[in-house]
Amino acid sequence: MRLFSSFKHYNFRLYFTGQALSLLGIWMQGTAVSWLTWKLTSSPRWLGAVAFASQIPILIFGLFAGVVADRVKRLRLIVVIQIFAMFQAVILAFLTLTGQINAPLIFFLSLFLGVVFAFDYPARQSFLMDMVGRDNIGNAVALNSSIVHGARVMGPVVAGLIAAHFGEGMCFAVNAISFIFVLAALLMMKRNELYPQVMESHGSVNCSIKEGLRFVWNTREIRRPLKLMAIFSLAGMVYVALLPQIIGERFGGTARELGFAMSSAGFGALSGAVYLAVRKGTCGLYKIIRFFLGLAGVGSILVSVSPNLYFLIPALVITGLSGFMVVAGTNTIMQTTSPPEYRGRIMSIFTVAFFGLMPVGSLIAGQVASVVGAPFTIAIGGIICLIAGNLGKP
Repeated sequence: MRLFSSFKHYNFRLYFTGQALSLLGIWMQGTAVSWLTWKLTSSPRWLGAVAFASQIPILIFGLFAGVVADRVKRLRLIVVIQIFAMFQAVILAFLTLTGQINAPLIFFLSLFLGVVFAFDYPARQSFLMDMVGRDNIGNAVALNSSIVHGARVMGPVVAGLIAAHFGEGMCFAVNAISFIFVLAALLMMKRNELYPQVMESHGSVNCSIKEGLRFVWNTREIRRPLKLMAIFSLAGMVYVALLPQIIGERFGGTARELGFAMSSAGFGALSGAVYLAVRKGTCGLYKIIRFFLGLAGVGSILVSVSPNLYFLIPALVITGLSGFMVVAGTNTIMQTTSPPEYRGRIMSIFTVAFFGLMPVGSLIAGQVASVVGAPFTIAIGGIICLIAGNLGKP
């Protein structure tokens, strides 16, 4: 069955199971961090700053991380990365449960996790090809995205319920425990069944980075969707950073309502994952990316004018579906187009364009929202996406 073709690989089945459990914890932590920041500060500037801290390291270290992913054994690298991420979750849980947490500590712990994830994303994205090979990479990208967004559906809901009854610290503790499952899955993999990793020659780091950037710029099939995804990251994702303010101020909600709202965006994304999992090849995918970038803009505008939660949740479903199609579609094109020896660097450029630019948008959005309000700020981002989707070159 085409939908699950990557499951014929034992290592991918292990990876899928471990990641599904670990990502649930990560999304729980992300939701709880946002709500705890708002609860402690009631400041859109702090919301923007924490979102900025968690992702700006990707912009700074992302390209270097791609070189690392091309030069070392990716499985070993991913194991080390998960240990550092678990360490951060343990510290965050301890400080919160003992009542020592404050906004500056959240900021610096988010910054640390951002550095960890700067190395994590390129390594994990590149590792998909090592597990399933080129023939199944499109399906693997979609299935991997499905567990990301499945966790995005369930994680915030669970986080909202746990935070409401036991406090945010318990969410962080659950996340720390969840890393045990992904570490176990990685350590149980059969290394002899991995596809050979083509190692990049050990020249200078700067030369390696320039080679990756030059390849992307000179490859039209990659350059065009990457530009659109970068616009979406800057303008179309600002609602994520500002959603706690919308929920708290406009609707008088709590962590529980925030959890359901964030999950609705994840549900939309999960719907897109099913489509990409059964789709063959990348023909026509750029046109689909353009369409959904424009639709993401429409979704953001609807979020900004939502009068109640019943209107907000369908708007977030649209936004989540559209954003997924832009990001996962770009990922699929880049994975299938890049040569094996460039894959770590190519995926690091993908990571920088999406996760690295997102904090820039979040920081700007936080400042703008403190002046004109969160709804109008989200609407501005939506208008930018709508224009870019319609002006993208065919």
